[in-house]
Amino acid sequence: MKRLDAYVPVSIHHEASDAADEVAAFSRERDRIRYVMEKAEGSGNRTMSKLMNVIFVSGLAILLAGRFLLGSLDDILSLECGLLLVSMKIMWMIHLQERHNHFLFWMLHSIEYRQEEILSRLEARDGGVSGRPAATGEAPRQRAAPSATVSTTTGA
Repeated sequence: MKRLDAYVPVSIHHEASDAADEVAAFSRERDRIRYVMEKAEGSGNRTMSKLMNVIFVSGLAILLAGRFLLGSLDDILSLECGLLLVSMKIMWMIHLQERHNHFLFWMLHSIEYRQEEILSRLEARDGGVSGRPAATGEAPRQRAAPSATVSTTTGA
């Protein structure tokens, strides 16, 4: 009885090993992305946010207690302290939003870079059949811009 491998072309074995390599690379990339996501949403950010919320709420509670229950704070001073605490809270929220937006930008940039890398690998493998120019130095095709007609006559 003959082995089935004798009837299978050699190129299939190479494609199978290439596919196994790509699966391993995908697993490494997935683990790296998971690590980055956990680090970005890590416990340090939550702890700092909770601390800032506790400081904000306790500061406002102390101001209210000092103003209404004890009567020891002046009207203008309690108003200014309250505005300072609210301003600090708004600045903290803006800071968190900027960090989030920066992370999203970084992720989108990484996805775009990875997409371009995959496209170039596919074009190198397929020989540029995908409609985009291959990496052999061909110039990209330029689309002709629609011609615009300008009327130089003025109506009287």
